[in-house]
Amino acid sequence: MDLVRDGAFSSPGYARTTLVRTQKKIGEWQVDLGDVDVVVGEYRPPGYRGNAIDLNGTRSGSIYQAVPVQPGLRYTVKFLAAGKWAGNDNRPRVVTVRLGKQKMTFSIAKPADWSPSAVDWKWYTADLLAQGTQAALRFTSETSRTADGPMIAAVSLYAPQGPPGPLSSVPVPLPADLEKYIANRERAIALGKALFWDMQV
Repeated sequence: MDLVRDGAFSSPGYARTTLVRTQKKIGEWQVDLGDVDVVVGEYRPPGYRGNAIDLNGTRSGSIYQAVPVQPGLRYTVKFLAAGKWAGNDNRPRVVTVRLGKQKMTFSIAKPADWSPSAVDWKWYTADLLAQGTQAALRFTSETSRTADGPMIAAVSLYAPQGPPGPLSSVPVPLPADLEKYIANRERAIALGKALFWDMQV
């Protein structure tokens, strides 16, 4: 189950590029540093129906939302990211994703054929260890002195999937006339459970 609320940044009321400053919200997301742009239409990933966030509005910014977690589990953050180079600053665009105090940083180099219609969106993942029962999922631009930053879209957060439980815990529906079709009832049930477990791994 995806633990992120509005990972597509699809809240209504935004047009083209909208600047959102510190302490303002974008749907379920809070801007807590600098300012960011909500990007509608232009620069969006092909086929993507949500909006994108340029983590540099007029300067580097940061957004976050609180998510429920279990301490000691490693969560997977998945998101689309790309750089924006509308001006002459060709430095890599750098974004840090945090889950509580855990973090991972990604550097995005400018593609040789970059343009507003060929942004080169790519998927990124970060596996981060949770501490406590609630944490802030945060995206921060590490690229200063420019209005063109790293852009993100399609954010999701997933908890780790545990192994299937013991076979004895698997309920098996039994027809009333099962004995007509098998020679050994217990072996048939054990085989069914084993096949069910095998499909889960």
